[in-house]
Amino acid sequence: MATSAHSVPRGKLTITSPALFGQVYVTPIHVQYLQQFPEVDAQCLFLDRVVNVFEEGGDVAVRIAAWSHP
Repeated sequence: MATSAHSVPRGKLTITSPALFGQVYVTPIHVQYLQQFPEVDAQCLFLDRVVNVFEEGGDVAVRIAAWSHP
């Protein structure tokens, strides 16, 4: 957790998303993030199944669903 405006992110970060979306969209952002914040140990889990973020220790979960206008 950052403690001031000048803190540098560090620690472990686990991101999960569907496999194809993760490979195409998350990976490039992940690479840029790690270049900008090398003190972060970020791991991506690209899985085509529902992940229980709390039980599996994830920090961020990207989910995709069809949107239907009400």
